[in-house]
Amino acid sequence: MNKIHVVIGEQDEQFLVHLVNIMENGFKEYIEAHCFSKPEFYLKYVRNNGGDVFLVDENFGVGAGELGQENCGYLCDSNDEPVLKGYKTVGKYQRPDAIYAQIMDIYANGGLAPVPETEPEPEFQPEPAGPCEVILVQSFSGGTGASTFAAAASMYSASQETRTFYLNLEDSGSSEDFFTAQGSERIDGVLAEMQKGTGNFAGFAASHAQTDAGTGVSYFLPSANALAMARLTAEDWLRLLNALKQSGSYERIFVDCGFGLDERHLAMMDAADKIVVVTDGSEPANTKFYRAFDAVLELQEQNQMNLTARMVLLYNCFSSSKSSSRLEYVELPVVGTIPPVKHALVREIIQVMLERQNIFERMLQL
Repeated sequence: MNKIHVVIGEQDEQFLVHLVNIMENGFKEYIEAHCFSKPEFYLKYVRNNGGDVFLVDENFGVGAGELGQENCGYLCDSNDEPVLKGYKTVGKYQRPDAIYAQIMDIYANGGLAPVPETEPEPEFQPEPAGPCEVILVQSFSGGTGASTFAAAASMYSASQETRTFYLNLEDSGSSEDFFTAQGSERIDGVLAEMQKGTGNFAGFAASHAQTDAGTGVSYFLPSANALAMARLTAEDWLRLLNALKQSGSYERIFVDCGFGLDERHLAMMDAADKIVVVTDGSEPANTKFYRAFDAVLELQEQNQMNLTARMVLLYNCFSSSKSSSRLEYVELPVVGTIPPVKHALVREIIQVMLERQNIFERMLQL
């Protein structure tokens, strides 16, 4: 019987040794493996010698479609992903007989996976909200300390034995400025799982959150790439928020996503139970506040939303000198006033904020 020549590209040399041992110990009479850890050597062998089955790791740097061969497939870390990029897969971490069976299927039937008939994807509808309060913290102008206050409010909430999540959705925001955890999993894995649209995403999201040891606040480590956050849509934001609510793990979520008049920010404002708007009372900040507030009034009328009724106002970094003044033409409940904290690190500023417990109590009561 002629042996089947399997050409394998895998950058993990230890796994290559493991795979060769499997072939030699159980299937030596049927399979001969040719293994490469460098893409250039792999491609050179394929061009000069060919083969019967061609496998490449999903992160090898060479796609199955680039090989110009019929019997191609991917080596995949997951054993539950039968198709990747249109090609059949061989799960790396499974029984030897299962690996052999998947290789033989590619040899006998080709590597291209059959394309299933698909129905149009239904329009996304947010899941019913669970018993969880959502508080959005934002500023109509930059530099007023909205993110710092959102983190401080999360810490206060957690100190009241309320299961609390701090959700930072800013494109370049970083929860690591405020919290510390032992884990290393970032929000990227959660976003990838969300895009798959698989089963219990709510449980997956909650189980991949970090918890700050000092405060008990849960959060996601920031994305490794700000562009990944910038590409998220309004639908993505709501999916993630609703997953956290549906998980049953949290009683209160503080959302820190900045301010905008686009679809994403309007959707999050509409999803919030309360909106805390932070300003410092400076002349530029007040000018921006009035302009943004007028725009929100117009948009909520156009979209039949009720946003301003859920807004409360916080004066942060508010100076007693002439450099700060209260808003005159907007009637919103005022949570309180926090004076400037000069020459301090962000975590020192948070400690000063937390000393003003009456502000957080009023924020939650309004």
